[in-house]
Amino acid sequence: MSGMSREANLARNLMARILRNDTKAFGELYDHFNRVVYSVIINIVRNPREAEEILQEVFVTFWNKRNEYDFSKSSPVTWMVTMARNRAIDKFRSNEFRGAMHSTSIDDAPTSFLTVAGENPLDGALLDEKQRLVQSALKQLPQDQQIIIRVAYFEGLSQSEIAERYSIPLGTVKTRMRLAIKKLYDLLRETM
Repeated sequence: MSGMSREANLARNLMARILRNDTKAFGELYDHFNRVVYSVIINIVRNPREAEEILQEVFVTFWNKRNEYDFSKSSPVTWMVTMARNRAIDKFRSNEFRGAMHSTSIDDAPTSFLTVAGENPLDGALLDEKQRLVQSALKQLPQDQQIIIRVAYFEGLSQSEIAERYSIPLGTVKTRMRLAIKKLYDLLRETM
């Protein structure tokens, strides 16, 4: 079984225990996935203190809303990352951080947040591998879809804001995003 499959199984098993109010499982979930969630947040807000605060809020919300989780809709990590992304975008917009953003490229995204003192080298290697897989998948998208995904996920722009920025119809943005997400899902499904 690949490292990514083990992680997916671990997340599902921990979530099943969390749904039975197992606080130890919640601690294990946090220990294992907090760096992944943090990486999503820091790529949006670009402020370590804000990112730490959002990370804590996300995990508190995750625990408080655990009974709303549906295994048939997404993986626990996807659910958590979606919460993190939405919370980070809300914070980004409320603080009007956009002027401080320097890059929309995943290639230029900082990776220092992935290295934590005392981190298990295997965890670091898995995170590096995930980042490499995502970068590779993004590069396989057509240029117009890459741009849509990068500004949506790394700058936190809404579909309407993307349409306005690039002077393209909102329907075109939605179509490109849908096609890009489907293609990324297909590309990453087997490896993650």
